[in-house]
Amino acid sequence: MLPIPKPAAFPLPYTDDFEGYEPESLPRYTQDQAGVFEVQPWGRGKALKQVVPSLGIEWPFHLNSEPVTIIGDPQMTDYEVSIDALLVAPYQSASVYGRIAKVIQHQIQPPMSYWLRVEADGNWTLGKNEDLLLLNRIEIDKVWPALKYSFSDHTRNARIFPYEEWVRLDKSILDALPGVREFLAKDMDPKTLNLGVHFDGTFYFFRDHILGRGKAEFKTGAWNTLKLRCEGTRISGFINGRMVGEFMDDKYPRGLAGFGCGRHPAWFDNLSIRGISK
Repeated sequence: MLPIPKPAAFPLPYTDDFEGYEPESLPRYTQDQAGVFEVQPWGRGKALKQVVPSLGIEWPFHLNSEPVTIIGDPQMTDYEVSIDALLVAPYQSASVYGRIAKVIQHQIQPPMSYWLRVEADGNWTLGKNEDLLLLNRIEIDKVWPALKYSFSDHTRNARIFPYEEWVRLDKSILDALPGVREFLAKDMDPKTLNLGVHFDGTFYFFRDHILGRGKAEFKTGAWNTLKLRCEGTRISGFINGRMVGEFMDDKYPRGLAGFGCGRHPAWFDNLSIRGISK
């Protein structure tokens, strides 16, 4: 029996081309949070494929975010993570994450982190996600019975209302949510808020933080490289070797890396995580 290895930091630089695994196996170190990322034959070699084709039945307290797998060390600070992605349809998307601090069980949004997301048409977004706001609970049978019956198919245990929808809700519903009126009266940017309501009556607000967007050259049906670079407070996104966006932010000084896609199959290859020397 081999001895249990001593605790150690995640080894950087780290690369994986997924060639050394049996088909349908999971790569070392990756931790799937939603979806399933498994090794599959690709051409004359192998690549990683997200194989869950659509939204599945949710656990009561673990909502289905878009597919994402995480890897690395929570103490990683300055590094760049890159992954090759292949999308085959216009509606598909791929993402790369940096400095993941937390995966929120009650939230459908991406993990608390920085991220670069690109659609198959080349439209990209740089952003970050933060913790839930105003987490509370109601007796949904009494306060919002019509909403509870919308969960009857069991594939979605929460409803997300963006600003354009929750702002049009009946005044009596918003008034019945404890603390909401006081919270909204103090919030300086309500148009970036989303309201989430869980089937058990848990409700919360969370905010969209879009820090940059644009369009880049991205080829459907071919491999494209996504890279996110985190160096101090400077967060930079790259697509196919060209920097598409950059912003300054100090919310997350350290955290894990990750990558993912929309709720559809997608291919990934040539994962790389490299530290940045100071």
